[in-house]
Amino acid sequence: YFGTLKNQYTANYSRGQGDSGAPIYRYNSAGGREIVGVHWGASSVSYFSPVSGIRTDLGVNPLTN
Repeated sequence: YFGTLKNQYTANYSRGQGDSGAPIYRYNSAGGREIVGVHWGASSVSYFSPVSGIRTDLGVNPLTN
């Protein structure tokens, strides 16, 4: 409906119904967390849009605190 989503990622993380739009993060080497994307769907794996797309499409940086 909205066209093809490009540069999407798959990962193996816990998710549930209604989690679309949730932030996806990873632990960094300093022991903190870093937002890497936004969850949008799942089948046998989870799918997320990378945070770089948020910056490019919306011109904003996600808040991390």
